[in-house]
Amino acid sequence: MSNIKNMKKYIVGGIALIAVSAYATFALLEVPREIAVSGECFVKIPKDKLSITLQIKTLDKNAAVSLKNVQKAADGIAGQIKAIDDKTIEIQTKRISSSEKTKWEKNSSVLLGIESEIDLEITSEKKETIDMVLSNAQGVKNAEVFPRNMRNFSSKAVVDEAVAKCLKVAISDARDKAAAIAAGDGERLGRLLEARFGVNGDGDDNAEFRPLRFERVAAASMSFAGNKSADYIQSSDGDLSITVSAVFRIK
Repeated sequence: MSNIKNMKKYIVGGIALIAVSAYATFALLEVPREIAVSGECFVKIPKDKLSITLQIKTLDKNAAVSLKNVQKAADGIAGQIKAIDDKTIEIQTKRISSSEKTKWEKNSSVLLGIESEIDLEITSEKKETIDMVLSNAQGVKNAEVFPRNMRNFSSKAVVDEAVAKCLKVAISDARDKAAAIAAGDGERLGRLLEARFGVNGDGDDNAEFRPLRFERVAAASMSFAGNKSADYIQSSDGDLSITVSAVFRIK
C-alpha cells in the first residue's frame, strides 16, 4: 500500500515538474510584443542646378569631312563655354553619331549627304551662364546648333542632405506615433527593431524644347538683354517626401 502512495507522490511531482518546465519553455519562446507604424516627412528642396543640351549638326557628302566638321564646331563651342567666368560649369558629351540624310523627291529617296551630330550638355548653378551659352553658340560656322532639354534640378549633394535630414524627421514621427499607442495601452515603448523607407520627389523638372534654328533662338535671347539675371529661366523649389515603416518593441 505504501508503495502505491509513494508512486502517486512521484506521479504528482512529475506532473508538477513537467508543468513548470512547460511554462518556462513557453516563456522563453514567447514572441515579444511589437508595434508597427509609419512616419512621414515633407520638405521643399532647392533646385540649385540648370542645364541645357546643345545639339550640333553638320552635313557633308564625305562622311569623314562631316564628322571632322562637327567635332571642330563642338570644340569651338566648348572653348567658348570654358572661357565663361563660372566655376560651376560642367560640360559633357552626351552623344556622337553619323548617318545618311535623305529627302523624298519625285517618288524616290535622294541622298543629301552624311549628317554628323554631337550633343553637349552644359550644367551650371548660374542663370546668367545658360544665357551666355545660348548667345555665344550662334556664331558657329559650318554647323547648325539647336538648344534642347533645358531643365532646372536639384544636385545630388542637395538631395542627399535633404534626404538625411528628412529621414530623421520621419523616424521621429514614427516613434512619436508608436509611443502614443503604447501609452494608450499602459505600456512603454522600447527600441526600434526594423525600419524601411521610400523617397518621392520632383527635384528634377524637365522642359523639353523643340529643335529651333539658332537664328530664332538668338533673337529671343537678345530680347532679354535688359534682365540682369536671365529671369526667363525661373528656379523653384522641389518637393521631397519620405515615408518610413517602422517596428518598435514594447517593454
